[in-house]
Amino acid sequence: MNGRIVVSHHSSLDFLDLSGDLWVYNKSGKPVNRVTDIPIANDGREGSVYILHILENYDNLADKTIFIQDDLHNHQPSIDKFIEHAEQDVDFYQFPCTWRKDNPTFHKREIVNGFIDLPTIRNKEAIVDFCWRFNLTLPYRYETETCCFFMASRDVLRSVTKEKYKLIASWLRENPDNEFVFEHCHKLLFIK
Repeated sequence: MNGRIVVSHHSSLDFLDLSGDLWVYNKSGKPVNRVTDIPIANDGREGSVYILHILENYDNLADKTIFIQDDLHNHQPSIDKFIEHAEQDVDFYQFPCTWRKDNPTFHKREIVNGFIDLPTIRNKEAIVDFCWRFNLTLPYRYETETCCFFMASRDVLRSVTKEKYKLIASWLRENPDNEFVFEHCHKLLFIK
């Protein structure tokens, strides 16, 4: 597969179906072979891992980076289709995701005027607050996927300053709820 694949890993080894430049941010405490294994504390969700990777590699990002969770089969019912999407020559792509493999319907969530009705986002103004805090345009209506699987070019990732990524990393650590918010508004950083 073209590009670097960044994996937020805690328990599943589903991602080992993939080949290529795999960088595994490993929260499991157990080594993973055949990949670039980067042990980290089991803190935060995938958003923290993605921001960590971008910050630590900002000046040395791959031409294209694919960001995924380790339970690939839960969210991608067809690995072949996932690879087909990953081979696209685009600057940014949000992978369609299923909620779980036992429910293979792709789910999108609609955000209207910054509002999304999810029990994991208790502050109903959270997306509005995120956009205000990080000076992002909030579309009146947009959709997000069930999970945070995306790919972005180096240029797109670097269109956000390193300082802004540092501020987002700090914000993610402020409150565990922010991790859930980030899953539904991360793409606003990259889509202009």
